[in-house]
Amino acid sequence: MRTRTTPANFHRRLDISSARMLHTFRDQDGAPWWSDGSATFRGAAPAYLRQAYRAAGLAVDVPVQLPPMLVDARRRQGVRLGQPLALYEATSMLDRIITPVEVFASKADDPEIHVDACYLAYARDRFAGCTFWCFDLSCIAVRDQRGLEILGLIQRRPPPHNRKRARGAS
Repeated sequence: MRTRTTPANFHRRLDISSARMLHTFRDQDGAPWWSDGSATFRGAAPAYLRQAYRAAGLAVDVPVQLPPMLVDARRRQGVRLGQPLALYEATSMLDRIITPVEVFASKADDPEIHVDACYLAYARDRFAGCTFWCFDLSCIAVRDQRGLEILGLIQRRPPPHNRKRARGAS
């Protein structure tokens, strides 16, 4: 039971992901984290997201071990990303849900980095002054303002097969 996400309401909306459950875990320092399978963030999952999962009859607070991807992210610096170059809407083939996607580029010759806009909006809202970093092909890291502490990881999306490069687009 997913709701439609549009640019008008994505800034505070996280929907039920394809993993269909909310995971929780603690890092080596004991800090709580949550994950929906598409993103992992420090802290507790937002109440509205937990309620949406419960209302859909899905599992909440399923404990898991510390994801290896998070351990790896802490060891790597990566490249700090600037502001997104473009925003577009992607429509899933299965349930026809519209998802806003923001597009970054780390350098002029690098491939574009496509990320669900709702996760970026959540990170900006939850972690004021956070920065976004790219260090591999699978995800981007959300770091504190100085770029030292990992606050989250967001999976990258493949670019649509029929979309031209977004450089210079608004």
